[in-house]
Amino acid sequence: MTYTLPHTFEGGGYEVTINVDRSILVRQGDWLSKYSMAIYGDFNHIRKFKEKIGTNLYRDVPNPNLIRTGATLYHPDPLPDEAPVNGTPVIGPPETEPKIPQNRVKALFDWIWNRFFTCDWELEGTAGFNLSGFFISGQYMTVDVKHTAAQVTGRFYNIAGGLTLNLPKSMFGGSGSPWFFPTYGIIRRTPWRNHLTLEDFCHGTLVAEFSLAYGLGTSPSMLFFGMGMPPWRMLDALNRYLQSGDPTIFAMLVLDTGPKGVMFFAGAELSSPGVGLACRVGVMYDRLPWHAR
Repeated sequence: MTYTLPHTFEGGGYEVTINVDRSILVRQGDWLSKYSMAIYGDFNHIRKFKEKIGTNLYRDVPNPNLIRTGATLYHPDPLPDEAPVNGTPVIGPPETEPKIPQNRVKALFDWIWNRFFTCDWELEGTAGFNLSGFFISGQYMTVDVKHTAAQVTGRFYNIAGGLTLNLPKSMFGGSGSPWFFPTYGIIRRTPWRNHLTLEDFCHGTLVAEFSLAYGLGTSPSMLFFGMGMPPWRMLDALNRYLQSGDPTIFAMLVLDTGPKGVMFFAGAELSSPGVGLACRVGVMYDRLPWHAR
């Protein structure tokens, strides 16, 4: 027996309604396994249910064991025994996500640069080291800043970890920059803050870094600071933007609970040879965690 949407599926004591646009409104007590049982008669199809991140673009639910009441999920693939639409069989979206356009990364940097404003803080220098093994990367870095008008200075310690991709591939690598190596950079604030204080540099950080070295090299970096939310939420928003190209995904998260500002900087460093790209999340404070306050 065929059917058209909207349609309510019932099975195994559970039910779920899929609307004309293939959406599902999550109700209290719902689980993806219940949806699977209602539609397919088993618990093995939870990956059929997706989050929508753009026009005809979907992704797996990040945590299949946690879906929130009031959220909207989708079943983009054809459903069992679903009737053809105007005689044409229903065809789901491709299983693989489309390649990210090359200009989308540049568009993101342009968006950040144009919406974060120059401020009365300047970057005096950075120092520290990065270590990587396989695709895992860790970082310890000191950041020195100065308020140009009040002549107030501060030193912050950033500890972060994340993923890296290095060419040529190597099992282990690293880089280091002592305090006397020159660093050049700029600090910009978010548009919803009129000025920055020393406290604004603290809390969560997100670092994106490109490195190029052959013994002596450099690593142009972008560091978001003062994030009052788990940094992986920013990573998730960044991924969704790159997949969809919709800047409002990133903008709304930044506006909600995002960083207080961003630093762009680069300097000389000693490094293992190669080209690399790294993204790390961490925390930054005016003293190390094990130091007593």
